[in-house]
Amino acid sequence: MFGFVGVDNGKGLAFVLTEDHAWFDMLRSEPDSLLRPYITGKDITSSSLTHVDRWALDISDLPIQTIFEKWPLAHRFLLEVVKPTRTPKELGSRKGLIDRWWQFWNHRADQMRQVRRQEKCIAFATSAKYPVCLLASTDWIFTNKVVLIEAGREDTHAICLSSIFQNWVRRYSVSSLGGDNNTLTLSVSEALRTFPMPAMQSSEAAMFAAKSFDDELVLWSKTNGLGMTDAMNFVHTPSNEDPVIVNLRRLLEAVDVEVLRAYGWDDISVSYSFHNFTGGSVNDPWRWALSEDVTTELMHRLTELNRQRFEELSQMPANAPRPTKRGRRSKAASSVRLDDLFAGDNA
Repeated sequence: MFGFVGVDNGKGLAFVLTEDHAWFDMLRSEPDSLLRPYITGKDITSSSLTHVDRWALDISDLPIQTIFEKWPLAHRFLLEVVKPTRTPKELGSRKGLIDRWWQFWNHRADQMRQVRRQEKCIAFATSAKYPVCLLASTDWIFTNKVVLIEAGREDTHAICLSSIFQNWVRRYSVSSLGGDNNTLTLSVSEALRTFPMPAMQSSEAAMFAAKSFDDELVLWSKTNGLGMTDAMNFVHTPSNEDPVIVNLRRLLEAVDVEVLRAYGWDDISVSYSFHNFTGGSVNDPWRWALSEDVTTELMHRLTELNRQRFEELSQMPANAPRPTKRGRRSKAASSVRLDDLFAGDNA
C-alpha cells in the first residue's frame, strides 16, 4: 500500500487563494491553469469534499523558468504576491527553501506523480474521530493534514473502507490525550505501510459497495451541509433511522463481507450490531461494529499475516527483487507481542 501525507506548505500562506481574491479569476482563466483546489483534513471531516474554500497553484517541483514560459500570469502572481513574503528571515529555518522560494517546503512531487497515474485516490483526514476515507481527485492539492493512498489496485478503496483496515489503523495510530480521546492521528509508517493487503483482489461486489457508500455519503453531506464526521456520528446512533444512514450501515457490512472473502476468511461471521464503545462519552456510547470477539480474531490474523510476510521478505536473497520498499521494521511486525496486542481489549 502506497500512502503519504500531503504537501507541507509551511510559511506559504501567500500561495493560498479564495474565490474573492483579486488574482483568482485571472489565474483560473489562464490556459492550462495551474490553479487547483487546496484540500485540508477539515474539508474531509466537515464537508466530505463537497465544496472548495481555498485554492493554490500546483507548482510541484517546476523550475521558475518553466513557469515564466508556460504560465506568465502565474509567474507574475509568484513575483508580485508570493515572493515578497518569502524572505531569508521568514524561510531561514527551512534550509534551501530560499533558493526555490516559489515551491512548497515539501511539495511531494514524486509521490503525487505516482498517485496521478489514476484519476482518483483515497483520502483520509490525518486527524479525525473516524478513520473513514473518501475518494478524491488526484488533480487537487492536499496539505499535510490529509493522508493519500494510491488506488494501485481496483479494490484499494474497498479495503480502506473496511473495518478490517480501520481497526488496524486504530491499533497502530495515535489517539489524542485528554478529553478528546476519540481523535486519531493516522500513522503512515506504523499503520498504513504495515497493513497486510489480501493476496486476492476483492470482488466486484466489494468495489460496488464501497463506491456506493462514497456516493451516498457525499450526497448526504451536500444535501445537509454536513461532513463525514457528522454522517458517521449518525451511523453510530441507534435511534437514527434515516434511510440514507441505514443504507450506509448496510454498505459498510457488505464491504466487510467481501473483503474477508478476499483474505479467505470465510469462517468468520460478519454480523454488525450496536456495541457499547468503552472509549466513548456519555453522549457517544455506541458503535455500529462487529463484535469484540470477531474484531480481536481479525486483529490476531492480520498481525500473524503481517509477521509471515515480514519473515518471507527477510529470508529473500539480498539481490532478489522485492515487492515493495518497506523501510525499517515497524512496531506492527517486530515489537508488539500478540498477548500485549490484546491486553487492553477488555479494559
